[in-house]
Amino acid sequence: MTKGKWGGLYNPNDSNNRYYTDFYEFLDFCEESNIEPIFQVNTSFYVDPDTQKIHAICKNWYMAEPDGTYKTELYDRDRFEEAAEAFGKNIDKMLAAGHSIKYWEFGNEDFATLNYLKTDLTAEGNPAEDNYIKIVTPMIRVLKEKIPDAVIIATGGFPNLEEKLQQAGVLGNVDYISSHYPFAYWVTPDASKKGNLTTLLEENEVGFDTSSNTSQNNDKLGITETSVWRFESWDAGVMQNTFAMGLNTAHQWGELLFETPWKISVLHDLESPFFGFVLYDMKFNPRNRWFLYSNSKLATEAEDVPEDYNFLKSYHVTPAAKAVKILENHCGGAVLDPGQSSEFSHVSVFCSERDGKITVTAVNKLSEAKPISISFSNITLPGQTVQAEVLSSENIGAILEREYQTEQTSISVSPGSSLNITLKPYSIYQFVLAE
Repeated sequence: MTKGKWGGLYNPNDSNNRYYTDFYEFLDFCEESNIEPIFQVNTSFYVDPDTQKIHAICKNWYMAEPDGTYKTELYDRDRFEEAAEAFGKNIDKMLAAGHSIKYWEFGNEDFATLNYLKTDLTAEGNPAEDNYIKIVTPMIRVLKEKIPDAVIIATGGFPNLEEKLQQAGVLGNVDYISSHYPFAYWVTPDASKKGNLTTLLEENEVGFDTSSNTSQNNDKLGITETSVWRFESWDAGVMQNTFAMGLNTAHQWGELLFETPWKISVLHDLESPFFGFVLYDMKFNPRNRWFLYSNSKLATEAEDVPEDYNFLKSYHVTPAAKAVKILENHCGGAVLDPGQSSEFSHVSVFCSERDGKITVTAVNKLSEAKPISISFSNITLPGQTVQAEVLSSENIGAILEREYQTEQTSISVSPGSSLNITLKPYSIYQFVLAE
């Protein structure tokens, strides 16, 4: 899944070149790419579709000061019903344009730590939770009226959220309660290792906390924003675009998808210059191994950089994005136990079954070849030879497609309920078995 934000075309800020796409262009892209979007509804402000004026939904709001402190900003009045009406008009416009969205999240992290009156979330008499209920209740009703099969996600973090949604009469329309970055282990390497790719592969086991208390019902938990490492603890600029990050993603994202009960997992994020898995309109400088916007001063002055390092008005797909694409091939399948857990392992295996076929993805994060054994209970495989797609690299710092290998290799499988293969160093394998 990927997130979108409402609006027309946002003009790029020349100081940082961060582009926001047109809303309908975003929906076209999702439909063409078979991506399921999740729309995050703004619970702070709304745009009146008739006057194009921006209004605060709640009269109490906090504003960030340059020194990092917060002050309370008071607006003229609450506008809960007006915001819901504007929301409905925007939905009508989208539907009239021939588009629809299934997944909707109300709010992001607005209510998680700081709130309207800058009081502790758990403090007695704190109105943040009540304000959130007042904001989303009319919006949820409007959405279900216009898109009856919409899947609705409420912002997690409140101690009494589900009880108050029940009191408001809308809990039955809320399918999931959100959580972000539900890491079981917040890995923080020594400062000297923040940019070390080998350390990333050997020590970054974030796990996922399946005992989260964000929702009273863990099956109702929706992970609406997460990556596979702690951004502030690593040198992201060095690591994000590398083959090491591809291996890290295949292992950790596979663990999230296969070894937790959660049915919604949203990657943070698809396309951006910092931690995006896809880059657009960039120029790669092979001397310092950095991507720069094609129109930035540093990029245009590097005239001796070969032309084939330019991604002008085109996309560069990182190894991490390719890892996600590999895992996508499991979508729609039933999870199978391969006989081993990925947690705290440098070699991981993920298996799924659909239409009489078993898809297997195996990841080796180590510098040496590793033999693995996969065993299935209650399944007997016929003898067969399959072709495995393999991504591998001798250099875990590889970034461009020309710097790592994509190949096919044959795997012979004997009749029975298990198979043994040897994974190349630093590799991701995927193959399909017939039952």
